Amino acid sequence: MAIKLSEIRPSDKNFGKILKPKLNLCLSVDARRSLAGFTTIEIAVVIGITLFLSATLLTYNRRTQIQLELFRDQAVVVGALNRTKALAIEKFNIAPDTCGFGIHFTPYSRNFVIFQDLISTGSPNCKVGGAYQGNSQLDSGEEIETLTLSSRLRFAIADSSLISESLRDAYILFIAPDPTTTSTRLNSGGSLETAPLPITIRIEEGNPPENRLKAPPSRTPQPINPAPYALVKVSKAGQITSE
Repeated sequence: MAIKLSEIRPSDKNFGKILKPKLNLCLSVDARRSLAGFTTIEIAVVIGITLFLSATLLTYNRRTQIQLELFRDQAVVVGALNRTKALAIEKFNIAPDTCGFGIHFTPYSRNFVIFQDLISTGSPNCKVGGAYQGNSQLDSGEEIETLTLSSRLRFAIADSSLISESLRDAYILFIAPDPTTTSTRLNSGGSLETAPLPITIRIEEGNPPENRLKAPPSRTPQPINPAPYALVKVSKAGQITSE
């Protein structure tokens, strides 16, 4: 005899045995399949999508961290340059043996040094006959403070076209009272030469070469590194800008 669903009571002993066949008849094939759980292919697809999204998120986080470090260290370099320019004006009438203040940048390095440019030995003044009597570079005993970029960043001194980067050490010097801004760098022979302004200091992602201290790199300009970067420019008028 057929049993109607309305006649089934949960208290009946055969409640489960009676209800299960009735439900199987009512459910579609897709519904019954969903009750059986996910297939192996479906699970593999879900895992693949999850891994892809996780990798994308990790890459995005890393790029974001690098950009934050670039912006932070860019602000540090700009602050150091402004501080150096202020020192040149402040110390003009206080330290007669100090002709200027500058910063020494080394390509493919994380360190940069604020220094005072002392008057050359035997010179009575910082300018004699209009000629500057400092040596425009960092010598022993002239260091004021050494600053360091984040561990994942390094310096590169780029040319004005930003097509190639120079591997020569660069000095940016502020000379009181204006202050006059000058830039010098080491030439291929290791001697100091005047560098054209504006000069661009490039802060980029990358680690300094481990063999830099053992063997100086080639002085030939190298292609610009495509890694994330930030720029600090110093003009002939002493204007400091960031990009």
